[in-house]
Amino acid sequence: MNPIPYNAQYFGHKLHMDQNEKLGMFGCTHVLGVDGFSGKVVAWKSMPVKNNLMIYDSVYRFDLLLY
Repeated sequence: MNPIPYNAQYFGHKLHMDQNEKLGMFGCTHVLGVDGFSGKVVAWKSMPVKNNLMIYDSVYRFDLLLY
């Protein structure tokens, strides 16, 4: 039972999302999107509190524009 190895065939094929709320007590949340093929940061957003609508508009929707 060997798992299938990770495969991103081209830039924009897979997006990895990461969120850091360690500074939440100081009013800061960071969200970023990293491309799976190149490993480069393609979108990021810093905000005072976690806001899902702002994350979708700024980070996730940016990746949809890459296609």
